[in-house]
Amino acid sequence: MQNLKLKYEKIDTLHSSTQLREVKNVICNDWLDILLFRKKPADLTATSFGDGLKHLVIANVIVGALIGILSYVSYSQVIASMEGLGGLGAALIPEPTVVSIVTSAITTPIAAVIGIVIIGAILHLFSKLFGGKGSLSNYIGVLAMINAAVTGTATLIITVIGIVAALGGAFTAVQGITGLLGFVVGLWLLILTVLATQAVQQLSRGRAIAAILLPWIIVIIIIMILVVFFIGLIGASLAGALGGAIPGGLPV
Repeated sequence: MQNLKLKYEKIDTLHSSTQLREVKNVICNDWLDILLFRKKPADLTATSFGDGLKHLVIANVIVGALIGILSYVSYSQVIASMEGLGGLGAALIPEPTVVSIVTSAITTPIAAVIGIVIIGAILHLFSKLFGGKGSLSNYIGVLAMINAAVTGTATLIITVIGIVAALGGAFTAVQGITGLLGFVVGLWLLILTVLATQAVQQLSRGRAIAAILLPWIIVIIIIMILVVFFIGLIGASLAGALGGAIPGGLPV
């Protein structure tokens, strides 16, 4: 009986070590290769919808948990940096708990999957307008894989830097650095997305760039129109209020 127990313990140990090796291979051989451009977006065109989403979920579960931990360990420093607002900071930002860490690990991958499906569908539509030939499922799978690679390596490293800084009481001091790194990572992700669009949709570089940027240009224009509209609405309301408050109205 003892030998049987030892045998099962050995099997469990081997299974655990195998799983760890698989995770290490995913991070080092897949994600890191994509991030460092050793594996180009054109090499990922065979990625299926399911494989891409699997990698995206794994990466965002890890990062989601780390973001939850970062919020937990940096809370007091964030609130201290908002002391000029009185008690408003603590009122706006609830204190994180262990439950919030678990919640972050669950909601982050869900949001990532929903986001990549919506964004992928929009970019696929605009790619078609420019003559794209790829399938929607394959395109989303490749985009998910690229996002997983960036999230599972660069974003993970930035989050860990924030955690280490928070534990050392220097979270607010490194926010500028992590913010700059985040901007660089975001720009690199945009470049990889353009190259993935070019490869999967079989477009020229210029058409791929147009297919990626055009939706954002449209969104910016819509936001600008809404801002101008609301500013005009507020201005008209203030003018009406002032006109009603001043006897005889405002001078013409």
